[in-house]
Amino acid sequence: MSFPRSMTGFGRAEGEWRGARVTVEIRSLNHRFIDVRVRLPHDMSALELPVVEYIRSRLARGRVEALVTVTGAPEGRALPSLNLPVARRYISFLRQLQEELGQSLETDPVLILNMRDVILWEEGSRDTEADWEALKPILEKALQELIEAGYAEGERLSADLKQRIEHLGSLTAEIKGAQSNDLGAYQERLGERVKELMARPDPDPVRLAQEVAYFAERCDCTEEMVRFQAHRERFIELLDRGGPIGRSLDFLTQEMGREVNTAASKALSAAVSHAAVEAKSEIEKIREQIQNLE
Repeated sequence: MSFPRSMTGFGRAEGEWRGARVTVEIRSLNHRFIDVRVRLPHDMSALELPVVEYIRSRLARGRVEALVTVTGAPEGRALPSLNLPVARRYISFLRQLQEELGQSLETDPVLILNMRDVILWEEGSRDTEADWEALKPILEKALQELIEAGYAEGERLSADLKQRIEHLGSLTAEIKGAQSNDLGAYQERLGERVKELMARPDPDPVRLAQEVAYFAERCDCTEEMVRFQAHRERFIELLDRGGPIGRSLDFLTQEMGREVNTAASKALSAAVSHAAVEAKSEIEKIREQIQNLE
C-alpha cells in the first residue's frame, strides 16, 4: 500500500558546482496548483527555466520555493569591471550641478559606483548544458528529501483520515438507524391521519395521496445513505492507492457532505439531527486535512 503525499515539506542538499560549494533548499506549502518560484545567484541565471521545469516534473501540486546559493568563486564566473567613461560623465554632471547651485557637493565614490552602468559584468565562459548536469543531482537530492518528508506526513494524515472516515461511517449508520425507528412512529401517526380522512363523509382521495407522497419523500433517506456509502468506499480506496489524490478526495468529501445535509433535512427526531450535526463537523475536519494532500 502506498500513501498520499503532503504538500508541506523541506529538502536541502549540498554539492560541488564549477569548483564552488552550492546549496539547494526547497520548501513546499499547500496550493491548488503547482506554483514554482526559484532564486538563483547571478552565475546561474541561465538555469532558471531548467530548474523550474525539473521541479514541476516531480511535483503535482504545491507552492514551491527553491533557493540556490553558491559559496566561493565558481570557475568562469561573471566578473565586474569599471566603466570609466560613464563614471567620468556622472562626475562631470555633479560639478555642473555645483556651479549651478553655487555650493560644494561632496563626490561620494560609493554614490558614483551605484550609478547606472558604472559597474559592468563581463560574462565568463558558459556551458549551460554542463552547468545543468552538474546542478541537477544536487537539486534531485533536495527534492527527494522534500518528497520523502511529504510521504511521511502523508502517512500520518492518511491514518488520521481513515480514523475519521470510519467514525463518519458510524455516525451515518446511526442516522439511518434512528431515522428507521422514527419512521415506525411516524407511520403510526400517518395511519391515524388516514383513518381521520377516511372517516369524513366525503373523503378527499387527492389529499390522502398528498399525505402519502409527503411521507415517502419526507422521511426516507435510503438513497442518500446508499450514495454516501459509495463515496465513502471510494474515499478509502483512493487513500490506499496513494499518489496525487487531494482533489479527488476533496470532491468526494463535498459529495458526502451533500448527502448528509439532505438526510438531515428529513430528520424526524433530535437524535437524527444531533448525529447529522456531528457528521457535518467531522466532514469539515476531513476537508481541512485534505487541503494538505497533493
